Amino acid sequence: MTSIRILLCLMMVVSGATAAMDSIQRYTAVSSNYSGTSITALPAGRWALGPAAQWTPQQLLTNPSLLPGELQGQRLSFGYSSDVLWIWFALEQQPEELLFLQLGSSFLDRVDLFFLDDKGQLNQQQSGDHIPFFDRPVLSRGLVLRLHEVETPQRVAYLLRVETGSAMTLRPVLQSPGDLLLHEKNSTLLYGVLFGFSVLAALLALISWGWTRQGAFLTAALYSLVFAWLHFTINGFDQQYLYPSMPIWTDRLIGVSGFLSAALLQFLVLQFAKVRQWLPRANQLLVGWAVLYLAGALASLAGAYPLLAPVLMLSGLLQILVLLGLMLYGLKRQWPVNLLLFLMLAPGCLAILLQVLRNLGLLPFTFWTSHLWALSAMVQLALLLVILLLTLSKAQQRLQQQLDENTAVQRLYQLMAHELRTPLAVVSSALSNLQWQTHQLPEAQPRIDRARMAVARLNNLVDNALAEDRLHLLQQGIQPEAVEPAEWLEELSNLCLLTDKHQLDIQQPDQLDSLIFDRQWLTLAVLNLLDNAVKYSPTGGRIVLSLSLADQYWQLAVSDQGSGVPEADRPHLFERGFRAKQHRGYSGLGLGLHLVDEVVRAHGGRIGYQPQAVGSCFVLELPLQPLTASSTS
Repeated sequence: MTSIRILLCLMMVVSGATAAMDSIQRYTAVSSNYSGTSITALPAGRWALGPAAQWTPQQLLTNPSLLPGELQGQRLSFGYSSDVLWIWFALEQQPEELLFLQLGSSFLDRVDLFFLDDKGQLNQQQSGDHIPFFDRPVLSRGLVLRLHEVETPQRVAYLLRVETGSAMTLRPVLQSPGDLLLHEKNSTLLYGVLFGFSVLAALLALISWGWTRQGAFLTAALYSLVFAWLHFTINGFDQQYLYPSMPIWTDRLIGVSGFLSAALLQFLVLQFAKVRQWLPRANQLLVGWAVLYLAGALASLAGAYPLLAPVLMLSGLLQILVLLGLMLYGLKRQWPVNLLLFLMLAPGCLAILLQVLRNLGLLPFTFWTSHLWALSAMVQLALLLVILLLTLSKAQQRLQQQLDENTAVQRLYQLMAHELRTPLAVVSSALSNLQWQTHQLPEAQPRIDRARMAVARLNNLVDNALAEDRLHLLQQGIQPEAVEPAEWLEELSNLCLLTDKHQLDIQQPDQLDSLIFDRQWLTLAVLNLLDNAVKYSPTGGRIVLSLSLADQYWQLAVSDQGSGVPEADRPHLFERGFRAKQHRGYSGLGLGLHLVDEVVRAHGGRIGYQPQAVGSCFVLELPLQPLTASSTS
């Protein structure tokens, strides 16, 4: 089964890679061969990076020589800068020729396009992350501006003004309407595949966490969703679909998702690689690093992301390099999970390195420095799926091994119980004969009674050991009978095996009529509760067995002064084979409370756990008229 699951994941990786490569081919074709125009980038022009108030648009449109830099079709990347980027260029345009200017980046705060129309009036268009979506000249996730439509062939001069708090990097490209639509389609396809991988990984991780309750699976689910949200925000999907009129949230949510992704990736690697087992001090340092990421997420939510963006980029690159080295170091300790984690991190390291170099102005804005991250994310999520399936398979094997061990121990107990049946019956018969023969010796009767009580206690333990095999008899119905409560409570008191440190306190109403229930099964159930009260209060204390009446029910409660049950374990108390983590050092198979629950349900009642300041309290509610054999069936 494990090999089949891994094979299915690898098939998904191949199919995803095929779709991604198809997107690359379409995308690069659009970037190099446009229909309707032979222009693939801006023509020769001029540019400058300087203070915002240094020039006015009218000055630069009429006198572009004020801009010192010469633009020869290069892709512009200046790193993080608080200055304004001015770009002047001119086009020879024809009537009915519709062109769009795409800047290639979706995280520039504001971009203004200026030009003079046929009447010499200054026209202005605004776009950018800080411009509401429906106020943009072209409704696109990317930064797209619509060029002037001329009525006669003429040369039109344009001026771009770009300002941003993040990286000043862009790739101005001219596109026809058909090319623009094709570009949007292929870009959406690329990220659609990425979001699909994210959702699939998150669902698998959540299902695995629900079954195993291992925190690593929950971390993987959160990371998959937050990682998808990071790409969702960086590429403008959030502003387009969620808050088109509130651009103030764009930078904040990019920062929050970026820092959270880095923190969750750190926790994910530490948990799946089990670094704490072989490098505990390094594990502590990396956890502290992840906590700093969480602080960065809070600061970004408060609006500090423009200041923290370079920190996130550089620390993210350093983080990936550290984790890669850690996985290489731990290959022999956690094979093959650490190898898969290394392969998962490696493409992301290359993508982040290229993006960091681009954002610092050392590389131009190209497809490989912008969209390689999305492709590496697909590979990363596909390998995460393989890691999840492999870890889930190992957890399943461990659980099966534990169940086999429990079954073997249970069978041993049952074999021993069966073997004890005959000698206990012989001893019980001998004690009865001895009591009849010595009825004229009063001083001997107390000792014989204690011996018979001890035999009864052993018989009860044998019944308890064999009860799991007999639970199916409850489905055929119980055998209720009228029982005197006082006598029955006295019997429970005698059968309960107390230590010198424990005291049993029985509480009951003064006047109480007979109750109707299956005496054998309910005695077994209550003795299980009393045994647990003794077992899980090793320091001793008072154990209270109380009986009370309600309108249609009667209640039986067993409370102790032991260690209690953690809140996280309470929903699973009555599951077959479940044992609280803090109680796994005690003997037992985790069947007692399951047996009690089955017996109470067979009577038409219910059992509940009531936490106390000290110890535990189990309350049984049973109807005054229990279910009969016919009604149960």
